[in-house]
Formats: sequence, C-alpha cells, structure tokens
Amino acid sequence: MDGVLNPLGSPPGYREHRIEGFPILLNPDHRWELLDLARDFDLAWATTWEDDANVEIGPRLGLPSLPVVHFEFDSKWPDIVDFAGTRPFAWLDDNAGPDEVRWANDRDRRVAPTLIVQVNAITGVRDADFATVRAFLGRCRNPLVV
Repeated sequence: MDGVLNPLGSPPGYREHRIEGFPILLNPDHRWELLDLARDFDLAWATTWEDDANVEIGPRLGLPSLPVVHFEFDSKWPDIVDFAGTRPFAWLDDNAGPDEVRWANDRDRRVAPTLIVQVNAITGVRDADFATVRAFLGRCRNPLVV
C-alpha cells in the first residue's frame, strides 16, 4: 500500500517525512481510514519496502505490524494472488496495468471476487478509493486488502 500512500504530487494534508534522507509524503488522516478497514478486513503490505514497511511506514501512520507480501520485482501480481489464495481481495495500487485488471476479472483464472483500485499516483489514495474498497469487500466473506 505504500505507493498509494506516498503520492508523487503534493496534495493537501500530506506531511513530509525523511527515511535515511529519502523524502516521503504521508497523510496522517489515512491512519483512521486504514484502522477502520482493519476492523473488518485483513490488511497486508505489497510494496518494494517489503518488511521495512512495518518499520518505516506503518509506525509513521500509527498502524500495527501487517503481514507482508514478498514478490519478484518484475511483477507483484502472481505473488499477491498466491498470498491471497482463494480469499476475495482488494488491491490498491498506483501501477496496476490492464493485464492485472483483465486477469482479476477473468473468472476462469480467479474465482474469488477481486478488485483492483487504480490509485492516481499524483494524488495518492483518496476517500473515494477507500469507499470503493469498503463497498466491494462488504459483500465478501473473509476478505483481504493489499
């Protein structure tokens, strides 16, 4: 989730943090959105930060430690699908492409309900994105958010 939490632009409400001299932008209000999701759904990181997301990103947002999807750097999708297994899941990403969307909607390949929320990389995740995830997952049993 960190790509969607750390936008390329400078939208209102975000604060700059430095991690080993590297600037990142985080919106402290996302804490409440994510904690609200975590009450009803399982959350996981699927990020190039990998395990460091629980050390560097999560604490800055006041999040508990989350499971981490480890993946090959050429594509996150196969490893996210393996991680989710037969569970329904929503994936918020600023870099998901049409191949992932087609695959998620192909009921011969992915029988569990699957939602890909393509977050704008400039603005980062927005209230409407969170609402889309809640509406989708509210209709699923035992869902996962990555």
